[in-house]
Amino acid sequence: MAHDNNEALRAMRLAARLAQYPELRARVEEILSVVENEQGDTFTADAAEERAFEQVRKLGQEVLQSWAERKHERLVQEYDTRRDTQRKGKKNSTG
Repeated sequence: MAHDNNEALRAMRLAARLAQYPELRARVEEILSVVENEQGDTFTADAAEERAFEQVRKLGQEVLQSWAERKHERLVQEYDTRRDTQRKGKKNSTG
């Protein structure tokens, strides 16, 4: 029973985290579609492998894009905070 609760909690946390990144959630759903052969058009292991590799490649690109955007936002916030702190610390000189 405890294991089931733990799995349910993990699933809820994962869903909440993926909700913050809709493009990643969509890509994970695409990967699951490959696993489930949802379209019913993948008849060979080679075709499934090709589709899986393509989805994982796209996932990697999206992960790096999201990472870069978040990193940029943090750097801008840090810069703005430092700039505001420096402004407050400067004294006006009358010359």
